[in-house]
Amino acid sequence: MTHGLDTSFLLAVEIVEHAHHAEALRLLGELLARGDRVAIAPQVLTEFVHVVTDERRFQQPFSMETALNKSERWWNAAEADQVLPTDVAIALFHTWMRRHQLGRKRVLDTLLAATYHAAEVTSLLTLNAADFTVFDELACVLLPALRRVLNLIDVSASCGLKRTRRCRLQVNRRPVDAPLHCVICHRFTRLKLRRLFPQAISRCL
Repeated sequence: MTHGLDTSFLLAVEIVEHAHHAEALRLLGELLARGDRVAIAPQVLTEFVHVVTDERRFQQPFSMETALNKSERWWNAAEADQVLPTDVAIALFHTWMRRHQLGRKRVLDTLLAATYHAAEVTSLLTLNAADFTVFDELACVLLPALRRVLNLIDVSASCGLKRTRRCRLQVNRRPVDAPLHCVICHRFTRLKLRRLFPQAISRCL
């Protein structure tokens, strides 16, 4: 199976100080060990170079030469398939932007999703699942830590009562209200977090 690389996952693999560095590296190793491959689009590499050289983001940013060397290594890696935006991908990009009524902040993610889909890549390695769940054509592969958070929150056992405590979820730094549990019997209601960032931080109000 081939998994498309998102910049967020590539950053976690390459940046030692990244909170999910060890898990991302382990997951990538497991996938490659079983014979899977990765696909990489040029826009991922350009964003990668832009981010890892930013001294405001990291205590020890890469030099431009180091960033370019790593970018070239990924582009030419034996286990990586080079995927370019085609006419089909560009057309799909415009279609999805209109269909899902996406704004300017979703342009790059939409083009990346369209690029992979046009290349028949249906799996995506990303730490930002919420940016891609609108595209049913892609399945996001989550790190174990992020899956555990999702499983803890996304539990199923509705009591049918309407009185529910509200829980403030912070998703990509944006507050979102969602029912957490019934204030009478304390049984959990199902949270529909499939479209939310799986690393949501919850705080009962």
